[in-house]
Amino acid sequence: MIDFYYWPVPNGQKTSIAMAKIVAGDDLIFIDIGQGVQFPDNFLAIINL
Repeated sequence: MIDFYYWPVPNGQKTSIAMAKIVAGDDLIFIDIGQGVQFPDNFLAIINL
């Protein structure tokens, strides 16, 4: 199972289409980058920055 953090921008849409074809059963988790939710420590810990 893969958690896919996603916001509907062109590259995110391309990746979601590819993942739908390659990986079955992934979890789609929306990240609102317009509100800056990608910057808190708990999210940055997920992506290991």
